[in-house]
Amino acid sequence: MPDNDESRAFARIVSQLRSEDPRFAAGQADSGKRRGRTLLLIGIVLCAAAVLLIAFGGPKGAVIAILPWLAGLIAVIRSRSGK
Repeated sequence: MPDNDESRAFARIVSQLRSEDPRFAAGQADSGKRRGRTLLLIGIVLCAAAVLLIAFGGPKGAVIAILPWLAGLIAVIRSRSGK
């Protein structure tokens, strides 16, 4: 079981780093926020593209707009849920 001992030692080192240096843990939280903002921006752009397809594409554009609209909604929902 050396892997189990190594994983416990690694977890102990990481917890010690988090307690001693607040910047260590803060760097991990920022990446999640950055990913959420990026997903939100992508979702908004996709939904705007779908609206433009509906406005300028006529009936054919409205049918094609379904895919970017759904992808945009999924991206917005995921950005808000934190996943």
